[in-house]
Amino acid sequence: KLLELGFQEEMATIISRLPVRRQTLLFSATMPDKVLNLVREYLTRPRVMNAGGSNASTLPASLVLRGHIVNAADQKPAALFHIITRPDAGSSLVFANTRDRVEELTRFLKGRGLAAEALHGKMLQPERDKSMMKLRNGSATVLVATDVAARGLDIADLPAVFNFDVPYNAEDYVHRIGRTGRAGADGTASNLVCLDEEGFMQDIERFTKQNIEKVVVPGFEAEPGEKAEPLAMGRQTIWGGLGKPPSRDVMQAAAKAARTEMLQRVRDSKGANG
Repeated sequence: KLLELGFQEEMATIISRLPVRRQTLLFSATMPDKVLNLVREYLTRPRVMNAGGSNASTLPASLVLRGHIVNAADQKPAALFHIITRPDAGSSLVFANTRDRVEELTRFLKGRGLAAEALHGKMLQPERDKSMMKLRNGSATVLVATDVAARGLDIADLPAVFNFDVPYNAEDYVHRIGRTGRAGADGTASNLVCLDEEGFMQDIERFTKQNIEKVVVPGFEAEPGEKAEPLAMGRQTIWGGLGKPPSRDVMQAAAKAARTEMLQRVRDSKGANG
């Protein structure tokens, strides 16, 4: 992730100033091509140790995978509140895909009396440290974060991780849920998905080679006979309802609606300007 954020040049500068004779250890939860390129460039005849066996996506046996199903996306905040306020719920780390979503969800939870804190890349480091300290000392029970919290954080006794938004790829999922169930401790990693997003979990199941337990959140069930519909816009066009790509008709209808809306805005703007 640091490479994606543009820190490779800084890392190369640091390595160039190290002694020629040295021992270098490289740790990574996953081994994507960018990390393998670093291994080839900076390590000499390295020995590889894989703590998870031959499959880099192997998850610890103490980690339970769960998918909480709700009827619609706008029900997710209330459903999350319902789940994390159960009597047996401990502290939770909740992941969202954007800074705006993190702030919005944190306000929602705080407004209902929960001790919730936000953590994202736009916050200053002292602010991030304060949020982490509150979760660690128990003065906050929920930390809502972007993927800035998915790597390098070791939070003791964290029983649950929630994906409020399904991550953009399966490797990010592995990093996120790795914040719980650490060092043999029990942990639960949950995806909060609406009916149309169930297909997102299928790719995660293929990547991890594990089944995700599906649980319908009480009070947020779909209507009888209701089926998942393709998701037609954004990155979700390759998924669709239950993992099926949207049909050509759906995509054409979405594009037509977007063009109509844009042209109407142009006409309204011209009318307002006289």
